[in-house]
Amino acid sequence: MIGQGRPPVPTALKILRGNPGKRKLNDREPKPVGDLYESPNHFDQEARDVWDYAIQHAPKGLLKKLDGSVLEVWCEALVLHRRAVEQVRKFGALVKSPKQ
Repeated sequence: MIGQGRPPVPTALKILRGNPGKRKLNDREPKPVGDLYESPNHFDQEARDVWDYAIQHAPKGLLKKLDGSVLEVWCEALVLHRRAVEQVRKFGALVKSPKQ
C-alpha cells in the first residue's frame, strides 16, 4: 500500500548527518547541478544581503541552481516582512485608509 511509513530521507541529508543508520546510500537518486552564488539582478541591497547570508551559512554544496527560485522568494519575503514589522512598530497595527 502506498503512503505507509516514513517518507525516505534524501541522500544528501543522510550524508550531512553521517548516515546514522549505516544503510547503503541511494546512488540512483537525481543529483541537481550548479551551485548558487550570485543573487538575482533585480534585488535591492537588503535582499542581496539576505541572499549572501543564506549562501554563506548553508552547508557547502547544498543549495543548487534548482533552489534559486525558492531562495529568491524567501529572501524577498523576509525583506518585506522586516519592512512591515518596522512600519507596524512606527505607526501601529491599525491603518486607516484615506476617505475617497
